[in-house]
Amino acid sequence: MTTPAPTLSPTLMQKIFGRNYKFNKKDWIVLLAITLFYIIYTVRSWYGYEILLLPKEDCSSCNYWYWTITKLLWIPFTLAIAYFYFGKAYLHKLGFSKLDKKMFWWLLLSIALLTLWLVQGFWGQFEIFLNFKFPYSNIYGWGSDIIIIAFGEELLFRGFLLAWLEEKFNLGLAILLSSVLFSLVHYCWWVFVGLADFDSGFNVFLFGILLGIIKHYSKNIFNCTFIHFLNNFILRGLGF
Repeated sequence: MTTPAPTLSPTLMQKIFGRNYKFNKKDWIVLLAITLFYIIYTVRSWYGYEILLLPKEDCSSCNYWYWTITKLLWIPFTLAIAYFYFGKAYLHKLGFSKLDKKMFWWLLLSIALLTLWLVQGFWGQFEIFLNFKFPYSNIYGWGSDIIIIAFGEELLFRGFLLAWLEEKFNLGLAILLSSVLFSLVHYCWWVFVGLADFDSGFNVFLFGILLGIIKHYSKNIFNCTFIHFLNNFILRGLGF
């Protein structure tokens, strides 16, 4: 009878970060790819409009086709790097699970959590909702917010990044790190247009934590996409 190998007790570092916290060659390639992608995206945010001679103080005159094409690159980039890291299981890891009753109940719970999120954010200012205006005037606005912003960002941050970080670190740390990166990307853009402030960045960080929890327990990227879109829809309608 074969004696089972003894289970090694986790080290202090493993208890803090997770059993697989050490990076291997594939992890370093992923980290390098994400870093380069982030630098390119940041350069696009900071210098793209100057190259096109567009006034950054007037966002309404921004070249939205330029913005759309550059941000659409998030989707193929995420799919490619997920396939590289997870192999044939990449769609499952990204959260492309089948539509079932579990997704429906998580969707209802997600809407409830978003409601609580908005209530705490506008506590004492509920009269602002009386000024809500429908934010989209054409199909481009819908497509931009649903496919490019909500789905593209969720695919990268909650789809791949969170799944990758969960492979390496404890769940809490994985959600924390993915939320920090999520808030940094937004903050860089706000710095460019002169709208950056700590409260906004911190709120995006907290929203990232909420979305990370939803993704981890529902195992579905579409819940996160819908909640992300619904949040943007409401905030745009309120003039934010």
